[in-house]
Amino acid sequence: MNQSRDTRSANANAANENEFRFEKWNVWHSAREVSVLVIRLTQEFPKEERIGLAMTLRSQAMDLTAMISSASVTWDQDEKVTWLDKAYRSGQVLASHIFIAGDLKWLSDEQVGELLGRISQITGQIGGLRKSILSRDRENDGGGGQGNSWRRNR
Repeated sequence: MNQSRDTRSANANAANENEFRFEKWNVWHSAREVSVLVIRLTQEFPKEERIGLAMTLRSQAMDLTAMISSASVTWDQDEKVTWLDKAYRSGQVLASHIFIAGDLKWLSDEQVGELLGRISQITGQIGGLRKSILSRDRENDGGGGQGNSWRRNR
């Protein structure tokens, strides 16, 4: 069933008024762009490989985006850091798989370089968010609390 242009515009305006929290995070937008790019690029992989490495790349890219959005919606700072840690790991695994796709010549050197550059930027943003959250948590805790703050020492 097709929606009219007016209905789609009204829905888009309503969505903008009720913005999702993750939409305020630049890192989520960056991860979303990488997810779309990975999906488009893996469509060109050999047909017999679309279930193997292509699916793994797509899954990791989508997980990266999902974990960032999960971090954005929790109020608990330790949980937020946990989601960011998972997102960081997903970015690292995604980068590893991109190297393999490049080695197999399923991605060009240019495509590999672009993806790795974007992922590096995203993981850097994740690290910055994590550091900011932990420093705010320390300030609120007086800098020496024990509680559930074991992550501070990593």
